[in-house]
Amino acid sequence: MKKILMVIDPYDPILSIQQIKSMFHYHYKEKDQVYVQMMEYHRGLYEYLKDYASVLPPLNLRKSNKKDESNNQHYWQFSFVPLTIPRNIRIASFNYPSITTVFWNHLSPLIQLDRRVYDHVLVFSQGVSVFYVKEKIETAKVTYYLHVISPLIDLREELPNWRYITNSFSFYHWQKTSGVNVLYQRDNHQLEMVLAAAKIGEGFSDRGGMRILSPGNWSTPQQLDEFIHICREIKKKKLSVRWYLYGNTPFIYQIIEEIHKYQLQNQIVLLGEKHNLYQYLKQADFYMEWEEGQHSLLSEAILLDKPVLSLGLVYPCVRYLEGKVLSYELLQVVTMFRQHIQK
Repeated sequence: MKKILMVIDPYDPILSIQQIKSMFHYHYKEKDQVYVQMMEYHRGLYEYLKDYASVLPPLNLRKSNKKDESNNQHYWQFSFVPLTIPRNIRIASFNYPSITTVFWNHLSPLIQLDRRVYDHVLVFSQGVSVFYVKEKIETAKVTYYLHVISPLIDLREELPNWRYITNSFSFYHWQKTSGVNVLYQRDNHQLEMVLAAAKIGEGFSDRGGMRILSPGNWSTPQQLDEFIHICREIKKKKLSVRWYLYGNTPFIYQIIEEIHKYQLQNQIVLLGEKHNLYQYLKQADFYMEWEEGQHSLLSEAILLDKPVLSLGLVYPCVRYLEGKVLSYELLQVVTMFRQHIQK
């Protein structure tokens, strides 16, 4: 009989209670000794789960009230207060993870270790739950759900006993080829989670015509030259198209130089590194990429029913492009793109 712990955040901004129940039953086995640790108390979820598992008390913070004699533990007095995670911290886990890190570093000394030793721990939520398992739980194996992904996540240097589950095929493909222990799991709630992540993320602050979203993941200077040439044609033909580039690129200085050289400020917008790109993707009119890899959001764009084009997957992308109603401007861009990649 294995000792299993499931760590759940009932107030995760991208997970519904129904989805949490579904995930619980996916992993639940009667022969196992199953524990559930809720990051905060949720009455409805508690009443449901207690019939299947041992639901541990919600996390508490240990606070020292007074120390009359600091060297004598008999005089130490403590109080325990329930852990409360502000909603903005939960949202920051997806948009600005460094804020969540600061929040956890403040809380960590106040949270006690779980003295039990588990065979397997499942982490259903991103954010504070992950820090808790890393620092306060002893286990032989951890399975961590990445429901929505950031192009900035790189798991290659994470803990060796951790396995990751993702519903993003683009992210799975890149991590798997990098040697990471990652499993792709199709999820019926994926669209629901992507829309929830978009709702809490930032989006475009301007409206400059048709919007194309792309990672700046060129692998060769030639690809960058082709991109600049297309943008110059967009300007020459006075097409109402604005190309938004996200992510870091080794060609950043070259592209800034080209933007100024050819006065392409109205055609190219550099978004830089963003953790949560789902609102940008939702608002975009077209998704286009040069290479598969770390910054790819191809599967998410397809999920949102966006017209897509990938240089690395030209023919598979045809089914997600043909039949889409494209504006005159986007049709011109697609034609130019195809002409260049066929050279």
